[in-house]
Amino acid sequence: MAENSTSSPVFADRYRFEPVLNNWDTGRTGYTYLVRDLEKNRLGVIKRADIISKKAQEDLRNEVIALKALKGQGVPNVYETGQANYESNKYEYVVIEYISSLRIEDNLNSLSASDRIEILTQFFGILDKSHRMGIVNGDVDLKHLFWDGNKKRLIVIDWGNARLITDPRKTTEYSYDLARSAEIIHSLVTLRGHPPSTGSLALPNDSLLRFDLLPLPDEFKALCKWAYRTPVDGIQSPFTAQELLGAAQNWRPGKKHLSEKPNQRYRSQAIIAFLMFVFTTIAFWIFLPSLIGISNLMPTTTSSTSTPASTFTATTGSITQTPSPTATLILTPESPSPTTTLESQITPLPNSNKNLGFVFNQIALPATHPSSTSCWSNYENLKETKNHLDGFSRRDDTNWRFNIEQNSDPNRYIRADFTKCLTNREISAFAMNILVSKMEIPRESSGSTDADNAGKGVGFFIDGENNTRREYTIWVDQTGSMHLRVREDQKTIIENGIFIVSPENLNIRSVFPRMYANFPIQIYLEINNQGLDILYLREGSGQKTVDYQTLDPNQMIRIDNAVRLSLSDINSFGLIGYGREIQTIIWPLVFFSK
Repeated sequence: MAENSTSSPVFADRYRFEPVLNNWDTGRTGYTYLVRDLEKNRLGVIKRADIISKKAQEDLRNEVIALKALKGQGVPNVYETGQANYESNKYEYVVIEYISSLRIEDNLNSLSASDRIEILTQFFGILDKSHRMGIVNGDVDLKHLFWDGNKKRLIVIDWGNARLITDPRKTTEYSYDLARSAEIIHSLVTLRGHPPSTGSLALPNDSLLRFDLLPLPDEFKALCKWAYRTPVDGIQSPFTAQELLGAAQNWRPGKKHLSEKPNQRYRSQAIIAFLMFVFTTIAFWIFLPSLIGISNLMPTTTSSTSTPASTFTATTGSITQTPSPTATLILTPESPSPTTTLESQITPLPNSNKNLGFVFNQIALPATHPSSTSCWSNYENLKETKNHLDGFSRRDDTNWRFNIEQNSDPNRYIRADFTKCLTNREISAFAMNILVSKMEIPRESSGSTDADNAGKGVGFFIDGENNTRREYTIWVDQTGSMHLRVREDQKTIIENGIFIVSPENLNIRSVFPRMYANFPIQIYLEINNQGLDILYLREGSGQKTVDYQTLDPNQMIRIDNAVRLSLSDINSFGLIGYGREIQTIIWPLVFFSK
């Protein structure tokens, strides 16, 4: 590339083009370069799109949205986005983290068996995350996989062909990603490595596979047998990325011994297993009386496995939780991301054992209904709410609103507490279909970050005993990326980019000196399903009202890394909004009880 010469030109008065090796991948557009950030003295990868090309701009923006949504999930970080003139053209650009780890494609022979298993496990974990967020990679390729052997961490680069799919039920949209995944499996498990350039991707017989990886998961074999170079329209993969992730996680290879015939080997294993079972049984009954005697001398402890409810021990600062009969989790509040552990334990389906508590919709309510007497209360943290449009209230069109009127203090928040609307506080879920018609986005200033602008959003809160509080809020940044923030006791514990609303329905407009976001979204928060609080999201209906029965978590996207241990007792619950200005329309808001 001419621009990577010793003259080292500078882009946007900040990014100096750096020399690269001949095997540097410039991408399909040819606009991918290695640069050094002269302000922060770090390497990065810059991608740019000529502003006269709408398609190139759309692809670049899709990549930014995908990378931000998957931040922390095995993809490069996004450093900066912007526009700049260079030579005679104007470009939209993004600067992405430079990954210096081992390129797997060029170093297949250096990978151990455990590395190969971990690579496939993490790869399908990343693909599962993206697919459940509605993001199709579009260019799955071994050359885009980088492996950090010291940290045992996989990074998948180049999301420039990402497509943003809003309907999680359209499984055919993901088939191309899964078909190309077969090439990665083939490369990592066969002795020859890379698959043939033409023909079937079906795996060869065991003699041509790596013996230290056998037996392979049946799902891997079936996927490779199914995979085509280019799937025809409408074809569906035999497995989802989530199922392939499960197969990788349960993969327990053992070396095959060539000196043994299969029948001899299985017969030997069966005999050994039988003898071990007999020995263990005899030992158990011999030593059982002694074990009982010893246990009676031990100090008694409280076990959490008999109940799904959470218990908090103030002296130790630990939470012991059993979300399912098969696992016991011990988490510490000091852990920066306890949901990483919870995520692998999610087993419950949406709980069907719930009753309609009450619903705020367009129907005129009878005088005897608790909401007709304003059973909710609006509360502002800075002063008593005086503006009649602040908080939750009925609109003239018989729908409902939850607003924060324009003000100068970004730390202001308003809560609408609905606790008095339910005589039975055993709440099982609440949900709403909401159109955020106006959400103010703070303009970036010098030195500002996403964290500075975060939290200007809207969502749900729940208060537990001992003054514990949890909040789930949705907010949008200036690039049009949507974020989920979860707070506990006013401390942010989860901050994730999420792709839920399609780009055409997530609008950013500027009314100087302010910027505003507009988007429709549906939110469903399930309370204490086997000891877990589970959040589901889906794109909303826009200007269309929906029946409360259509707010079905089975048709929504479960946000696994936002799953939390349930609070022990709920004292209050409702809506919360942060920010300078928020205007919404809600139809309906629904509360379910047990």
